[in-house]
Amino acid sequence: MGFSKQAQEKLGWYVYLLADPRDQQVFYVGKGQGDRAYAHALDAQDVLDHPELQSAKHQRILDIEKAGHEVSVLVLRHAIDSPQQAYVVEAAAIDLMHHLQPGALLNVVLGHHHAQHGLMSAADVEGLYNAPPAPEPEVPILLVSLNKLWTPTLTAEELQERTTGWWKASGVLKKKPAYIMGVHNGVVRSVYKPLEWRPQRKGDRGWTPEEALKPSRYGCTVNEAPEMRDWLNKNVTRFLAANPQWSIRYIGPA
Repeated sequence: MGFSKQAQEKLGWYVYLLADPRDQQVFYVGKGQGDRAYAHALDAQDVLDHPELQSAKHQRILDIEKAGHEVSVLVLRHAIDSPQQAYVVEAAAIDLMHHLQPGALLNVVLGHHHAQHGLMSAADVEGLYNAPPAPEPEVPILLVSLNKLWTPTLTAEELQERTTGWWKASGVLKKKPAYIMGVHNGVVRSVYKPLEWRPQRKGDRGWTPEEALKPSRYGCTVNEAPEMRDWLNKNVTRFLAANPQWSIRYIGPA
């Protein structure tokens, strides 16, 4: 199966859904040109002899074919003018699917710019664009960037784990910060009181064997910090460097 050459020429950029014909459940959202929507079935066959490369998406496709069916391809939007617009449509579709059918999608990553522009409550949008400035820090504080980690759907446990590890913070730790705060797009999303710092180890998110040879990333156990709740949803942009790639920043008295 696949699109004819004539259809491929006129499709342009498009966003598609892969669905299981046995229950009509959508399990993948993608974008592409040409025959991209049908390439996933070929990829699933290619990794049959390499189980270590198989993803949940591949396994779902193989299960469908083993049952004697073909994956259903639905074109959500076609003749999109540019790849940038295709990214936007794809990201919105992924967010909507996650909201309507949590856990159904097998996409490995969320949509393009999900953390910055993806699904969030009206209150979060207001906080993003109109967050009041944070006060001047009276104690040492470690700000950590959640720009690639935060989403408005994080559980309390997930937010704590992402705020408290794993950071190249060995030098900053000598300053003994009294609090650690997670910051997304310049707005404080979490605040904790650090208890004990330790190097990253096997089993921690993002650990690599290189860390065992020379630990460089650290995380901490924490307590809640109700006394610093006034910092939540406050803007700390003035404390940050202009570089959007910042990862950690120490503020407060020396």
